[in-house]
Amino acid sequence: MDLLVTGSSGFVGRAVFRATETLDRKFQIKPVALDAGVDITDQRSLAAALARVKFDAVLHLAAISYVPDAVKNPEKTYLVNFLGTHNLLRCLKALHFKGRLLFVSSADVYGRVSETALPVDEGATPLPNNPYAVSKLAAEFVCRQWFLSESFDIVIARPFNHFGPGQRRDFVLASIAFQLARIRKGEAPPRIQLGDIEATRDFSDVEDIVLGYAALLKHGQGGEIYNLCSGTERRIADVVSDMVAASGLNVLVVTEASLYRRAEQRRMRGDASKIFRQTGWQTTVPWSESINRLLEFTPLTQSKVPL
Repeated sequence: MDLLVTGSSGFVGRAVFRATETLDRKFQIKPVALDAGVDITDQRSLAAALARVKFDAVLHLAAISYVPDAVKNPEKTYLVNFLGTHNLLRCLKALHFKGRLLFVSSADVYGRVSETALPVDEGATPLPNNPYAVSKLAAEFVCRQWFLSESFDIVIARPFNHFGPGQRRDFVLASIAFQLARIRKGEAPPRIQLGDIEATRDFSDVEDIVLGYAALLKHGQGGEIYNLCSGTERRIADVVSDMVAASGLNVLVVTEASLYRRAEQRRMRGDASKIFRQTGWQTTVPWSESINRLLEFTPLTQSKVPL
């Protein structure tokens, strides 16, 4: 199966192509990319690019995915994440596409979740509390509308936090790894600056998430929504301790109010039992291996970020 990957130059898109051999061996999936620089908000340009590629299924990753960017520019976020998805659907219809589309949404659509409601499953009512989450939920609805009214084979994934080499250093684990790399090189004093380290998150290795997408493409049920997560709740302070210990450095952790996000969910843990029941997928990369790989392959690029 030739899999068209939108957003192939992004963090997860690059991880998909790094996993080409594994995807082919386990799922008989071969990823292919759109032309570089294709604008999904430009329907004519997108249609022309799609017509030049042979594919049997689509993994739709292209999006504005960093929440502070979405807060600063909600109009662009809605344009890319919602209208871009709608444009893709219209172009696929024009091509008489009959394969499966996997739309990658986000667990951020759940928004504020009571601690008594953890772990979060797919039955939870979405309450998005930022433009990124709103744009993703809106795109979910247009995908479900096309599943119902246009008979498109669409599956929706809601991944929780995931990380790995090459992630933008605005995300918390990538930021920690970057700051440790600078300290090791003697380019920064031995201290790490972070936001709310008492918050918790459900982290997965990006390699596991990519295999989860493949499992949904092959075995997911059309019209359904699936969480992708580890099911493990990790406190950021503990994550920092694990990464510092793995680095072998002696550092001071400093919290800064300017790095806190407003309306932040304090605790989060997901329930991935649905995807496990229907496809057999679960996270398998050991935590220690994930953080060691992140530390090993983190280049030095300036960054100072919130959680």
